[in-house]
Amino acid sequence: IREECMKIKEKLKIILSGAIMAAMALSFVPAIPASAETGTDTYSYEGYSVDYSVTNEWNGGQSVEVKITNTGDEPILNWALKYDTVGEISSLWNGNVYSHDETEYIIKNANWNYEIAPYQSVMYG
Repeated sequence: IREECMKIKEKLKIILSGAIMAAMALSFVPAIPASAETGTDTYSYEGYSVDYSVTNEWNGGQSVEVKITNTGDEPILNWALKYDTVGEISSLWNGNVYSHDETEYIIKNANWNYEIAPYQSVMYG
């Protein structure tokens, strides 16, 4: 019985540490404005930068590409960005809507681009 209790405690520790890591990751989600004129804006932070490019716009919509570049020496794992939008995000590629509440979106990595190696980039739009 003691051995079973130790196994259960270890499993709970793993689950709890995973939940804490997920909560911490979301607390560091940067906010990027999601409505701009055609062109590119670059936002620089400690360890990474974000290029927000409006590639096309029309009455009621925009095409946007976002490039996240790891400027640090350690990989970025399970990245996410937070947007306060004027409209709705749709037709997303290379990312997933993690959460959506009125005008606030959190966009998270897709399964295949969860890691950004040092001095490398990922793009979504």
